[in-house]
Amino acid sequence: MKCNQKILSLSAAMAMIFASSAWAGNGPMGDRPSNSATCIADGTCTPKSQGQPLAGTCSTDPDSTCLPGPKWNNSQNWQGNHQQGSQANCSADGTCSLLEGPLAELSETDVTALSFMREEEKMARDVYITLYEVWQTPIFANISRAEQQHMDQIKSVLDSYELPDPASEEMGVFTNPELQALYDSLVERGRISQNEALHVGALIEEVDIEDLQNAIAETENPVLENMYTNLLNGSYNHLRGFVRNIEYLDYVYQAQHLSQEEVDDILNPAVVSRGLGLNADSQFVATNAQFKPSIKNQNGRHGNGAALAQGDEVTLGATFQPDSAHLGQNADLLTVATFTPMGGNQQMMFMRNETGGWQNWDGDLNNLTAIQTKQQLRENQRLNIHQGQLPAGRYQVSMGYRLEDGTVILNGQPMDFSVE
Repeated sequence: MKCNQKILSLSAAMAMIFASSAWAGNGPMGDRPSNSATCIADGTCTPKSQGQPLAGTCSTDPDSTCLPGPKWNNSQNWQGNHQQGSQANCSADGTCSLLEGPLAELSETDVTALSFMREEEKMARDVYITLYEVWQTPIFANISRAEQQHMDQIKSVLDSYELPDPASEEMGVFTNPELQALYDSLVERGRISQNEALHVGALIEEVDIEDLQNAIAETENPVLENMYTNLLNGSYNHLRGFVRNIEYLDYVYQAQHLSQEEVDDILNPAVVSRGLGLNADSQFVATNAQFKPSIKNQNGRHGNGAALAQGDEVTLGATFQPDSAHLGQNADLLTVATFTPMGGNQQMMFMRNETGGWQNWDGDLNNLTAIQTKQQLRENQRLNIHQGQLPAGRYQVSMGYRLEDGTVILNGQPMDFSVE
C-alpha cells in the first residue's frame, strides 16, 4: 500500500505509534470471549489454553483462535501532498518508510547497506516460506508476509535512487554468497525439528536486529534511519513471536547471536524502544533517542499486555537517553495516553500537566502541556509518569520531550496494558 504525504500531524503520529504497539488490533480486554487468544501486531496470536495449537494466525474462525480487531488505516494517517512528490510506503504491520523529495544524498555505505538489507529481508522471507511448508506452523507464514512488505519498502528506496536490485526472483537464490550460505544452513537446521525451526526464526531476527542497528548508526540519511527504525521495531516483534512459540514447546530461549542482556531487554518487561522525531512542522526527523518504559505494581514489573487489578498501586515511569545532539539543551518533558474504558470502544486521549493531573487532549501539538518544563537533558533521563490506582480499561502511554525549537521526540512503542 502506498500513500502520499508531506506533513504528519502529531495526533496522526501518535495513532501510528499506538497502532504499532505489541497489542495493536485488540479490542478492550473485557470484550474478549474467555476462550479467545491474544492477537499481536505481527499477525500471530497466543492461545489461552494449553490444549490449543502453537501461537499462530489470527484466523477468521472465532472458535479456534481469535479475530483481530480493526487496525488503523495507514492511508488515512498521512496527509497528502502530491505536488511535493513525497510518499510513504506503509505495510500491514503498521510500519511506514518515508521518501521525501528532493531525495537526500546517499553515501557509498548507504548504498551497500540498502543492497544487503534487501537480500537479507529476502533471505528471512525465503527461509520462513520453506519452513512453513515443512512444519505448517502459522507464525512462519505470517512473518514471511511481513518480510515481503519490508522487502518492498527497501525496493522502493532502491527504485527512487535508480539503484540496481540485487534480489533474485527465484526462491532460495541470493547474489550475496554469505547470505546464500546462511540460507542453506538455516533451512537444513530448520528441517531437523519444529523446535529447531523456531530457533532458526529467532536467530534470523537477532542477526537482523544487529544489522539494522549498525545500518542506523552508519547512515546520516534521515529517510533511511526512519525506515531502518521501522524495520527494527518489526524485528523486535518477530523475535518475541518466535520466542513465545518456543516457550509453548516448554523450552527456555537463550540468546543465539546478540548478548543475553539485550535479548532479555527485547523480550521482557522493560523493552527498549527507539524514538520517533517530529520537527515544529510535524515532519519526520532522524533521532537516536532510546526509551525504556516501566510498568510496576505491588507484584513487580510487567511488560506490555499486562492485566492489572483496579486495586493495584500502579507505578508508571521511564528512563530514556535523549538524542545525542540534544544533550544539555532545555526541554519540556511530555506524557500522553489513550484510554478505552472497560466494556467500551470509545478511545480518549489525555496529557499530564505540571500539577500531576491528567486532562483531555485534542491531539493538537500547540495544545500539548508538559509534565515538567525547561529540564536540562542528561545522558540518562528519568521521567515519573503516574503512581496510584487506575480505573478499569485499556491504557497506551507514550512519553518524550519537546525542545525549544518545537522538535518533539516520543518513544516509538508505547506502554500498553489493561486494568480489570
